Amino acid sequence: MYKKYKDVTYPAYAQAQQQAKFLIKKAKKEFESKLAKKIKEDKKSFFAYARSKSRSKVKVGAIEDSQGEITVKLKLKLKC
Repeated sequence: MYKKYKDVTYPAYAQAQQQAKFLIKKAKKEFESKLAKKIKEDKKSFFAYARSKSRSKVKVGAIEDSQGEITVKLKLKLKC
């Protein structure tokens, strides 16, 4: 019976797959609409989500110091 259910052409499997796909699309649409509605109060979440959907990732390369040597570690000085 499991082999029959596992077959993608089996009607019960096809129905379950269609329902799951519909529910996933619905949940994604609701999540995105909530983000859009709350953009005034919570910009960080909106832009984090938008950035996660971007195909390109921006990475910082190696840094060259004043002597021309390439450094890997970053030293930050914070002003309070």
